[in-house]
Amino acid sequence: LIEAKIITATTRQAFGFDSRMELPVDKQRRYVIGLAARSLTDTNDRWRLDDLENSVKAFLFGYDYRYYFRREGYGLYFRRDYGKHSHLRLDWRNERCYSLNNLSPFTLLTQETFAPNLPVPSDQINSLVMSAVVDTRNDAYITLEGFWIGAEVEIAGGRLGGKSAFSRFDVEIKRWDTFFKRHHTFIRT
Repeated sequence: LIEAKIITATTRQAFGFDSRMELPVDKQRRYVIGLAARSLTDTNDRWRLDDLENSVKAFLFGYDYRYYFRREGYGLYFRRDYGKHSHLRLDWRNERCYSLNNLSPFTLLTQETFAPNLPVPSDQINSLVMSAVVDTRNDAYITLEGFWIGAEVEIAGGRLGGKSAFSRFDVEIKRWDTFFKRHHTFIRT
């Protein structure tokens, strides 16, 4: 599998890419090794609002309380798939992050009230990332029932090298239910 995304926007520093190449290790394609490369604008604030909700809020009303930074680098990973959508994954990443200026072409209904981007040290980051996803949704795009649980641990610096050292832990749980074949609920924590 070879996959690449080209990312563009109307502001400077906004051209980017996110690509990966995977090679199955066994005939059942349960074990995969891969190589990834990226140069993109990223945020650590997805836990507050997902990308779609935040984009609508920023475009229509000019409110965006996320801060953004540039992330560039490459990585190697090993993934074990369970079923259609669940997996365990171990990544080694070599990346560099740096600060971005606030740039936005316009908002639709109001004046911009964007929070300033926080400064990010422009250091080399070597990290080990362990992640797991359990996904029982009936459909990935039009979900009416099931759950999605994702957990990720990232450890950077120390014996891994690089100039920045940190630990990051993320857990996200989403649940969809349908009652009486017409009432749909979505819970995200």
